[in-house]
Amino acid sequence: MRKLLRPLIVSGIFLLAISCRKEVATEPFVERQAPDSPAELFFSNIARIVEATDVEGRDADFYLANGDDYPVLAKLAAQEIVLPGGSAVSYFDLPADQKPAFLQAFFRVQAGLLADKIGRAPALEQYISAQNEVVADALGGHATKGGELRIDDPVSFYRDLSGRIGDMALEFVPDVPETKSNYVWEEVDYSAVRKALDGNAKRGDIIVALPVHDKPLLVFDPFREVGKVGHAEVVTADVTASTTDEESISIGARRPEGVVYNYLPGWRRKSYLCGICTFRIEWIWDGKHGEVRMTQTPLPDPAPVATWAEKYAGHGYLYWYEHLTAKWVAPERFTCTTLVWWCAEKACDVRISAWLSTLILPIDLLVDSNTYFKSVIE
Repeated sequence: MRKLLRPLIVSGIFLLAISCRKEVATEPFVERQAPDSPAELFFSNIARIVEATDVEGRDADFYLANGDDYPVLAKLAAQEIVLPGGSAVSYFDLPADQKPAFLQAFFRVQAGLLADKIGRAPALEQYISAQNEVVADALGGHATKGGELRIDDPVSFYRDLSGRIGDMALEFVPDVPETKSNYVWEEVDYSAVRKALDGNAKRGDIIVALPVHDKPLLVFDPFREVGKVGHAEVVTADVTASTTDEESISIGARRPEGVVYNYLPGWRRKSYLCGICTFRIEWIWDGKHGEVRMTQTPLPDPAPVATWAEKYAGHGYLYWYEHLTAKWVAPERFTCTTLVWWCAEKACDVRISAWLSTLILPIDLLVDSNTYFKSVIE
């Protein structure tokens, strides 16, 4: 029986041509280097956590089946690695002497992709920096005098870390100019909505608004103040110049309505239109050094994501006491982000979720490397 871990917590990649593939590769990379950016520190910490919590003898299937207890390892287990001969393995199948090198090379690529996204959405850097502080504090109690991590109870560690990140996310509001309010962000001109979405928004894409944008989704927390976590929806129609204001163009879970459709005028707030992509991860090992090559491929047909989302029209929003366990109650009830997560996995076997927590916030959808920026409504 799953247990609540803490009191209730509220719950580019730069512009790419959608028709092309993009290869991102590292230089051979073995020895750990000091991170010099928030994105690098973020993934460096994840690599350290993996090394400190992976239990010898457990395979990818174990972590995938126990993702609520091991979120970092479950997300890593979902990554398929292609070897030079063409065979596919998981990280947990690699020889022990290759694992540290793979982690560093793989997460170095991930950090580069995240840095590209930060260039399009600066609030991501503030969010990642805030997470880095939380992780540093959580790891501090497990560091030896030599600076290595010793985590004897991984399940308790992940539960504690997930709770800390949830608390941070509840309080997180990106810095904005003094002339703007954190609670009422002025509307974007409607022509900007049209410009960003016309010809770009395709059925199966996703739209994400961050916390300070316009009047995002309110989530009630009886123990604390009302928090603003942003909003995300799945695009349900190709948007063109002929799309009218009366035609629904997206679907999402909102309080109190549940899973409902939305229209073009409903996106008059700064938001990010994203596509969903997959990766081919190649691992090359010469006996001493390793190199990761990653090829990013946008989904050739993202429409099934929308088809899945539309199945749940009319389903309810989470009850107030279910936010911490939002993934567990899908598909009976959803938050905006669990609807995206659920439908992307069911439709195309892509897991869009947070690395460090079982919670998924709208900003986590932007951080995830299985999404890429197509345009920005601003």
